[in-house]
Amino acid sequence: MNTLLIKDVRIVDADQELVGDILIRDGIIWALGRKLPPPRGVPVLQGEGRTALPPS
Repeated sequence: MNTLLIKDVRIVDADQELVGDILIRDGIIWALGRKLPPPRGVPVLQGEGRTALPPS
């Protein structure tokens, strides 16, 4: 399973905007939130200063 945690990224969609974390597994967003704990052995990417947008 390919898993990645992006920390402290600006997350924007049509309804809201927040700074938080995104947990991605096999190309699918599994969790959004603030201060998500990194699963053991999962790479963590610092997203500070970057923006995540939904596909158009």
